[in-house]
Amino acid sequence: MCLRDGILLGASLLATALTGCAPAGSPPTRLVHLAGPPHTIDLSPYQSRPSPQPRVYARHDRKHPDTVPADYVRMISEARQIEGSLVGRVAQSVGRYLSPPEGGGAADRFPWPQSGPGGAAFFLQLTPPLPQYPVVIDAHQPIELRADVRLYDYQGRRRLGGTLQRTVTFQGYETLEADANTLPDCMRLQIVTRLRFFWGPRVDVTESVWLAPGIGEVRRIERLRGWAWLFPFDEVRQYDLISAGAVKAQLAAHSAEPARRWSVIAVHLDRCLPHPRLGGLAVEFARSAADAPAPIATGQSADKPIGG
Repeated sequence: MCLRDGILLGASLLATALTGCAPAGSPPTRLVHLAGPPHTIDLSPYQSRPSPQPRVYARHDRKHPDTVPADYVRMISEARQIEGSLVGRVAQSVGRYLSPPEGGGAADRFPWPQSGPGGAAFFLQLTPPLPQYPVVIDAHQPIELRADVRLYDYQGRRRLGGTLQRTVTFQGYETLEADANTLPDCMRLQIVTRLRFFWGPRVDVTESVWLAPGIGEVRRIERLRGWAWLFPFDEVRQYDLISAGAVKAQLAAHSAEPARRWSVIAVHLDRCLPHPRLGGLAVEFARSAADAPAPIATGQSADKPIGG
């Protein structure tokens, strides 16, 4: 069941995505609930910036706390973001590996890592391209982003179509300790991603994300759950930046970074059902700002629970 089912289920991981309830054991946060007229917050100072310096995160399995944390590396350039098992494997556009519209074979084969019997690999294409985080958010109510999704198998052949809905809620500020650095005023967001494929799996991902000004993502707790036909899954993992000192020193003089839009994503799972785990990710950024979707205010108060 593993390769094809893992491909379809893994589509969840991009969005890399999330469920409706906050992960158990999330650290406390100084929540900020503002009343009155709309209060806009600019996220550009919180974006992770392109750099030759790798970002190294410690990945923890929250459901199996005795498991030794593993390093998880992320590289960000002007053109793409590459993580985990795909670092060092992608030198060209990710989109070139997808089958052309007329239905011919892929122009080339993506250099996937070796996988065990439980591994899987696939591509996702978002229309329109979707920012990882909105350019701005409202402190009072969630912002919603939507895109159509196409799923391609590991050979670049189109398999499924569906929709992605991503809801971002501002939850306040918190001071974090990362790599012997005190990082004040880290913004905490809750991001709920719902991925629905026609005649395929239904996946929900709930993330709590902490973003530090001038650095970007410092901590992320993600819960992935859903159904792949008759098979349920429910995984919780935490990522903590352990190279904060090097990242902070290198990026201190850089200006704020605009939001980059995710267009085509290669996803490698080093483990799939019944306990899917992301091995690596390669994200191609959209080239044109005209492709960016407009955020939609949901009209829902930010202090109400999001998800289901």
